[in-house]
Amino acid sequence: MLRFFSSTQCEVSSVTFQNNAYLAVSTHSSPGLIFTNNYIYDTDSAFTLWTDCENTVISSNRIENGTSDGIVVWGYITDNLAEYSTNITIVNNAIHNKTGWGILLRYGSDCTIQGNTISNTRFGIGSTHLSGQPVPTAKSSSYIGNTVSDCYYGIYGYMHNCTVIGNSLNRITIPAIMIVGSRDTPSSPSKNVIIAENVISNSSYIPQGTSTVTKSILLENAQDCVVVNNTVNNDGIALDAGIVLVNALTVRNRIEDNLFKGTQPTQGVLITNSAATNTIAGENGKIVDNGLNNIYINGLAIAADVVTVNASNEAKLPANGDFFKIAGAAVTINRINTVTGVYYGRIINIVFTIPNCIVNRLVGNIGIITPTYISTTNSILTLVWNGTAWIEISRSSYNTVVVNIVVTGSVSKSLLNTIYPAAKTGFTVSLPNLTSGAVAAIKQDDSITGDWQLMASTLAV
Repeated sequence: MLRFFSSTQCEVSSVTFQNNAYLAVSTHSSPGLIFTNNYIYDTDSAFTLWTDCENTVISSNRIENGTSDGIVVWGYITDNLAEYSTNITIVNNAIHNKTGWGILLRYGSDCTIQGNTISNTRFGIGSTHLSGQPVPTAKSSSYIGNTVSDCYYGIYGYMHNCTVIGNSLNRITIPAIMIVGSRDTPSSPSKNVIIAENVISNSSYIPQGTSTVTKSILLENAQDCVVVNNTVNNDGIALDAGIVLVNALTVRNRIEDNLFKGTQPTQGVLITNSAATNTIAGENGKIVDNGLNNIYINGLAIAADVVTVNASNEAKLPANGDFFKIAGAAVTINRINTVTGVYYGRIINIVFTIPNCIVNRLVGNIGIITPTYISTTNSILTLVWNGTAWIEISRSSYNTVVVNIVVTGSVSKSLLNTIYPAAKTGFTVSLPNLTSGAVAAIKQDDSITGDWQLMASTLAV
C-alpha cells in the first residue's frame, strides 16, 4: 500500500500493485500528485483521494479485479457545508471487475472525468451524497467520452453545473443516466446539468427511482437541465419510456432532438408529477404509431394530456404542457379556456387523433386563418395566446381550407373535383353559402374522381 500525507508535486508511474487486501494508493492533504501508467490488480480500492488533494491527475492506469471501487475522490462535509476536492483529472483509465464503483466523485468540484473505460464493475460513474447532507456531490465537473458497459449503474449523480457529454453506455441494468437530487432532502435538486450526445444501447430494463417505469434517462428532482441529441438504441425488449421526468420539483428542463432507435420505447418522453415549465422541443426520434393510446410526434409520446370539450364547445386544456390530444368522438371547438395555465406567448399543439373535428374562427377566442379548421386523423393545429385570443401559427399538411367558394343551393363531388383536381385526402373547402347549412366539404381519398364529405354546422362562419 502506498500512502501520501501532506505531500506535494509527486509522481508515481509504471508501478504494479497486486494482491493487496487494502487500498493500493491513498492520499491525504496532498495536492499536485500525478499517477500514470500504473497496473493495479486484485486490491481493495485502487486510488482513494481524501480532502485537500487538488490538482491531482490520475491517467492511463489499468485497474482490474478486487473489492470496493476503482477511483474515489472524497471531499469533506459537516452540517450541510462541503469542502470540495478541486481540479481532479481522471482520464483514459481502464477499470474492470470491481465490486463497487468504477469512479466515484463524492464532493468534487471542477473535476474532469474523460475517456475512461469501465466494465463489469457493480456501478459505473457516480456522484453520490451522504445521507442527510443536501449538498451536491459534484460541482462544475465534466463527464466526457467515457465508455461504461455491463454495470448496474451507468452515470449517476447529484450535480450542479455539470456536463455529461459523448459517453457510451452499454448494457446498463437500470436507467443509464440518472440525474437526481438529495432524496432524503427533496428540496435540494440537481441543477444546470447538460446531457448531450450520449449513446445508450440495450440498457435500463429494471425500474429505478420513484418512477416505476423502465427508462434510459431519468431526471428526478432536477432543475434547469438540458437533454439534447442523445441516442437510445435498444434491440429487444421495449422500454416503457426513453426519457422520464419525475418529481414536482423537476422544472424548467429542456428535452430536445433525442433519437430512439431499434425497438422503440412505448413512450418517447414521459413527464409525471412534474411542474409545467419543462419544455419538449425539436425532433425526439422517429414517427411511430404502434396502435397504443399515445401520440407520437417524431417519436415523442404524449400519454396523458387529453383535451375535453364541454357542451358549450369550450376546450378545457390541462394547465401544464404544450402537446394535447383530442380523441373519441368528433367535436366542435369555439373557445379554448383561459382560466388556468395561460400566459402571453404560450404555444399549444392540439393533435386530433380523429377526423372531422371542427375549430371555428372568432365565434369565441380562436383566431385561425380561415373560417373553419376541420381535422384529419393525427393532424395538428398550433396556436399561441396573444393576450386576447389563440392565434394560429401553423397546421399540418392537407388541412387547407379554401375560403368562401360561392356555391348556392347544393354542391356535387364532380363540381369539387373539377375545381380542385389535385386535392388529396383531408383537403377541405369552406362552403358558407349552401342552403343545406353545410359549412365545408372534405376530400375522402386522393383520386381525381374521389368522394367528398359534407360537414354540417349550425354555427355561422
